[in-house]
Amino acid sequence: MKSEQLRFWEKVRIGWPNDCWEWQGGTDGTDGYGRFYLHGSGRKSVGTHRYALLAAHDRINEDRQVLHSCDNPPCCNPRHLRLGTHAENMADRMERSDYNRGTANSQAKLTDDNVREIRVLLAGGVSGTEIAAAYGVGATRISGIKTGKNWRHVK
Repeated sequence: MKSEQLRFWEKVRIGWPNDCWEWQGGTDGTDGYGRFYLHGSGRKSVGTHRYALLAAHDRINEDRQVLHSCDNPPCCNPRHLRLGTHAENMADRMERSDYNRGTANSQAKLTDDNVREIRVLLAGGVSGTEIAAAYGVGATRISGIKTGKNWRHVK
């Protein structure tokens, strides 16, 4: 029987040292992250990026997340991976805009132009409750626009 690590690395397209080394096996089906089934685990799987970092360092802190510097979910190149906290992962995500914000989010009810109009209305003294009713959103959404918590990418 092949060693677990050999079985893992056979499913990775390894390139130059600084390239993304992409997982060629199965993924979780939702966000493109690879899944690797461990030997003797009764079908227990682990994220391929986590396994790659573990294989490179023999041991990783289970309380930490594995973060990509390349923003490429199937990448297994240990040079592109590092340990971090959930907060660091979310901060990286926000900084790189690699999540669906604004109109890129299929659930968004507002457009960038709507947000600009709302800001004008707020500056003119119209209440958040009135604006929310006019645009079919909750007052919390308008408050988030007013404080810059939401839609801050819209100038």
